[in-house]
Amino acid sequence: MLSGSTAESTAGNDPASLALSDGMFARLMRSSPVGIVVSAAADGRILDVNDAFLRLFQFDRLEVLGRTSSELGMWVNPEVRSGIVADLESSAPLRDFETAVVTRNGEVRHVRCLLSQLYDVTERRQLEERLQLRERRYRAIFDNTFQFTGLLTPDGILLEANQTALDFAGLTPEDAIGRPFWDVRWWTLSTETQEQLRAAIIQAAQGEFIRYDVDVRGQGSAVATIDFSLKPLRDESGQIIYLIPEGRDITELRQVEAALLESEERFRSAFEWSPIGIALVGLDGRWLEVNRALCEIVGYTEDELRARTFQVLMGLALLSY
Repeated sequence: MLSGSTAESTAGNDPASLALSDGMFARLMRSSPVGIVVSAAADGRILDVNDAFLRLFQFDRLEVLGRTSSELGMWVNPEVRSGIVADLESSAPLRDFETAVVTRNGEVRHVRCLLSQLYDVTERRQLEERLQLRERRYRAIFDNTFQFTGLLTPDGILLEANQTALDFAGLTPEDAIGRPFWDVRWWTLSTETQEQLRAAIIQAAQGEFIRYDVDVRGQGSAVATIDFSLKPLRDESGQIIYLIPEGRDITELRQVEAALLESEERFRSAFEWSPIGIALVGLDGRWLEVNRALCEIVGYTEDELRARTFQVLMGLALLSY
């Protein structure tokens, strides 16, 4: 496939030595699992090939001998061959050079060349492409999730942070990656926040799942309350190799809860101190809530009312008239 001048034997000019040398080379060439081709430097015509080369390109021996690789259509880009020949003629080394070739049935294969030896690396290239695809899919999910997500070493060094977390604090990866997690902007709201996180990391590195609500610092003056967790990640032997920090923004939820609590407190205050008797009664007539004014009106304590039903109390009231 690659042109190169035929090497002169270093065994001397003795015919017996030449025959022995040629015989050894032929055996090595025939038995090699790597595709090997010997071609003339002058015109590139193929002088010999081994079985691995024929299997790779799916040709018979007689079909390739005496012809050039260009005539056989073995190059995806014919200009690559010219460059390789020029390098060989200038004695430049040719090692781990990868290129694309075409087999007899038109299949494109990727090979790695070492002088005139060809390694079929198609499967490796396909594996690399699958790994790259998986990485792109992982990154797409990782960066587009709504919650804050990252990856830590067991001692708390930040290895990864998703785009959601970075954007919240107005950070670039360079601002955060490789730093202690507690020193990144999110956690600099207070010393207490940082110390709580450091303690949580120590616990998680010992195998505990940690979860708590905490306020974190965002871009500018923004502050968010997050449902924060730290999950240890183990390898096949059970060793903790990473920690996974996650945070779900619950700021609005906490604001709604606070508003409901405030509303309930206002209702409770108005209910308790109203000068008008007020009560909440269940469908079965049981007193659920009564205020002070009602107790004073009917002459019963709250516990005494709860021991009676609304119907009983009304019956007693009618009997008194």
